[in-house]
Amino acid sequence: MPVDTKDRNEEEIYEGDRVWTRYRGEIHEGVVDKIVVTDEEARKEGVRLPPKILFTDQHGKKGAYGPRMLQHIDEGEHARGRKATTDSTLTRK
Repeated sequence: MPVDTKDRNEEEIYEGDRVWTRYRGEIHEGVVDKIVVTDEEARKEGVRLPPKILFTDQHGKKGAYGPRMLQHIDEGEHARGRKATTDSTLTRK
């Protein structure tokens, strides 16, 4: 039986993708470390009810979320939709 690992917007999630979610009033964003799809993998990782997407957020906290809770972040953006600043944009002339 195929496992559904699509995000809220019906995009497939892969390891290495940048994703975000709202949780307890905060936004958590990070890069997908692992996708857990079987009960055996879930036991090894200490999570329940697969499939789960494992990632470390911007604060260094590890989390396991259901795929439908997540959304992808476009390259060069933050989770709130703002363009990411780079060092070159912060320098004065």
